[in-house]
Amino acid sequence: MRGEWRIDSHDAEDVVSGVVLMMIRKLRAALILEEESLQNLEAYVTTVTRNVLRDLVRARSPGRMRVRSRLRYLLAHDRRLALWNCDGVAVAGLSSQLDRDPVNPETENLAAAIRNLPASPDRAPDALIRLFAQLGGPLRFITLVSAFVELWGVRDGESSNIEAVADENDRPGQRLEWRQYLDLLWRELLGLPVRQRSALLLNLRMPHSENAIALFIAAGIARFEEIAEALGMLPPQLAAIWDELPLDDETIASSLGGSRQQVINLRKAARERLARRMAAHSRPGP
Repeated sequence: MRGEWRIDSHDAEDVVSGVVLMMIRKLRAALILEEESLQNLEAYVTTVTRNVLRDLVRARSPGRMRVRSRLRYLLAHDRRLALWNCDGVAVAGLSSQLDRDPVNPETENLAAAIRNLPASPDRAPDALIRLFAQLGGPLRFITLVSAFVELWGVRDGESSNIEAVADENDRPGQRLEWRQYLDLLWRELLGLPVRQRSALLLNLRMPHSENAIALFIAAGIARFEEIAEALGMLPPQLAAIWDELPLDDETIASSLGGSRQQVINLRKAARERLARRMAAHSRPGP
């Protein structure tokens, strides 16, 4: 993973075991269903391994993963910004800097540039533009993530996505209430027609446009493979778009083979049905 995440020998064993288990399931499925067959074994193993690694790091450093996901979303959706590949390394910068090699600023220069940026996550686009302009070039994406982890005061070991739904001073048992509520919500989601489910889940977002589907994984409600199945996808297909979630309506429409208005209508119908089904269950506070 290009040095972005540190794993020890025990972590490596867990990753290998997880990949092997997923491969066994895949190959067993391929014996039954032709569409489950593998066309490119190396690409599939690479995708599965990356997904297992991300799950490992997401559990260990949820705060950093949220920063990473938010920056990826902004770089992909703000026309002033860009994210590209340079010799196998992810590079981020201004659109005008596209395809340039990343700069390698001195630690003190980068620290000084960070101190001059607006620290509010709501002003992240302005902060990104100012940082790239001050440095005079793009940065390696992992360097950018580390910079914004520091800027936003994120620390390893902070509460996970599911815990962040509730207030830090929640009453005892509130996190359990949230988990139970999400479990009910997930079961109701599975009862929706697949197109409604996809239109809703692929656009589902938390504050700051974070990927809300990750809540179900963080809470232990659904595994990555189960989410892929709910969306009518194979795990590698979901893994390929995971960092781009939530998707905009045009992208979802292209995926579902419909129009943007159809996606809006499907999501509206899904929300109305869920609202009726969940009306008997009170949403945990605050």
